[in-house]
Amino acid sequence: MRRARVHFLVIRIRARGRFKVRVFVFCVDALEYNFVKDRPYPNLKQKHFYKVDIPREAMSITESGRITPYTPVIWEIIFTGKIKQTKPEPKSEVVHWNNQFMNWINSKKSVKSTYNFLVRKGFVKAGLPERIGFKRKDILQDKETFVSKSIKPIIIHNPLKADIKWAGIPLHRTYYPFSKIAESRVEVFNKEMQETLDQLDYDWDLFVVYTKLLDVIGHLFWKLDEKVETYYQMVDDFAGKIREALYDEDVMVILSDHGMRSEEETIKQGGQHSYHLFASFSHNVDEFLPLTITYFNKIIGGFLQQGLKDKEIIMKRLKELGYI
Repeated sequence: MRRARVHFLVIRIRARGRFKVRVFVFCVDALEYNFVKDRPYPNLKQKHFYKVDIPREAMSITESGRITPYTPVIWEIIFTGKIKQTKPEPKSEVVHWNNQFMNWINSKKSVKSTYNFLVRKGFVKAGLPERIGFKRKDILQDKETFVSKSIKPIIIHNPLKADIKWAGIPLHRTYYPFSKIAESRVEVFNKEMQETLDQLDYDWDLFVVYTKLLDVIGHLFWKLDEKVETYYQMVDDFAGKIREALYDEDVMVILSDHGMRSEEETIKQGGQHSYHLFASFSHNVDEFLPLTITYFNKIIGGFLQQGLKDKEIIMKRLKELGYI
């Protein structure tokens, strides 16, 4: 009987070409815990979902002096498990490229001002450098993250390489319709979704995908609950399609870098970053409760390492039984 179970395990391993644990990490910019918790978004909530406070030292200071979570800083902490700052620091919008000429151009304020002006007026579409072939530098390229613990990672739209600005158009400007911005982001989201679903059958142990859809929608339409719910449903449906394509033992983690709350300065629609993030898991993480922002590297890395341990145990047992 025991040999029969082991024989079945051999067949399953050969058929799937993998071992026990794979981890899928769905990074959703600005996914708000308070918006999700009392609404029917089962795929986002999964079996275990949590509200995780962002500590003050992990935040950044805007030009207006406001202290707020800043996307690049938060994702770096999530991926590394380390907070470099000891207090809030002025946020930097410097983009580092894998090209010295682009870094030099980017350091010139006059060039950046001209480019931003052309984008705002609609003469140039945001993201021009990427479209003509320039690539952003991975700020964690030489640092230890949960990605470095993976053997075969697939990363679609790495949050550490994402455009710093949520869109090329400033908020609350009447000369560029909000609906057009939203439509543009939905097009990007649909491409992200299709690219992800197309690659789920590939050989991987860690899969990371990142979307900014809800960040853009939150900045544009927060307070208009019915409209916002439409876009949250899109993301929930996407999460459901991912889960359906995974095996039961695969781990799915959904994370945000912050949430969204109402603008303090205006009674109009539109939101700003809240001071907590959203996290949900398909598997139990009770040993890490209460969660902090620095735990995700350890949790995801732990799941990946468990997969390697399972592989070693299985291979050793199969060898003892004469299967290999």
